[in-house]
Amino acid sequence: MKVMVFWGLTLLISTSSYAGYKANYRVPVEQNLEAYSMYPIDHFKFSQRGQKVVIEYDLPETLAGEKNRARITGEIINGQMMAYTPMGEFRCFFHANNINMCKVHYSNRIRTSIEKVEAALVESGVSQEEIPFRLEVARTFGGDLQGELFFYQTR
Repeated sequence: MKVMVFWGLTLLISTSSYAGYKANYRVPVEQNLEAYSMYPIDHFKFSQRGQKVVIEYDLPETLAGEKNRARITGEIINGQMMAYTPMGEFRCFFHANNINMCKVHYSNRIRTSIEKVEAALVESGVSQEEIPFRLEVARTFGGDLQGELFFYQTR
């Protein structure tokens, strides 16, 4: 019985450690595209045990056009974490104000498709006036494969 209670509490703690987070992905762009450079992330998980951190998220299909899941693991040292994965390089900054950020430089393993980005934008209900700007942001991302992941706890 004690073992079941222990494992039940462990599952509850590990499950709830990423509940209540919101995340956005921003592509660095020219000033005229800045209003279109932020993308909400639907699938985002964050868990932390001591200084060990796991972050998992999907790049928005309205940005890349393809499913791309990133999983980052590392250790926070002095409020920062560096992680190198087959998907790329991640430098994360953890702040007391609860708004955290990772600078991301993806490897060429990221799959992108402008045609699929356009289809995803139409399917998600983005206005016809906004689509050309979002496509330009996606082209910038596809050529550079860099950006910033912002995440914060909502509860």
